[in-house]
Amino acid sequence: MDFWSFFWYAVVVFFMITYLLILINIIVDIFRSRDMGGVAKTAWIVLIFFLPLITMLIYIIVRGTGMSDRSMAAAGASASAIQIAQAKQLFDSGAITASEYDTLKARALKI
Repeated sequence: MDFWSFFWYAVVVFFMITYLLILINIIVDIFRSRDMGGVAKTAWIVLIFFLPLITMLIYIIVRGTGMSDRSMAAAGASASAIQIAQAKQLFDSGAITASEYDTLKARALKI
């Protein structure tokens, strides 16, 4: 295999991985979205599988802002759960009192 064959192979692999990451991100966002009904979600999924590139481009243009909002909300929810779990461990070990645990839990839920 010469240099240019390897180079084009690397470029193709890069774009294939990028395509798959975008596809997975869009599919996760479709199922995460609460403002779409089941019919709309089904339509987006069907269109993505039959006309993937154009549908993915349209989805990102139309719903791109909502994608970032939903992604940040999901990340915040998981961070809150981690903080509450850590506070619970501290409470169970006796390192903090019940009132301190409640304060930490309330602070984590406000994120």
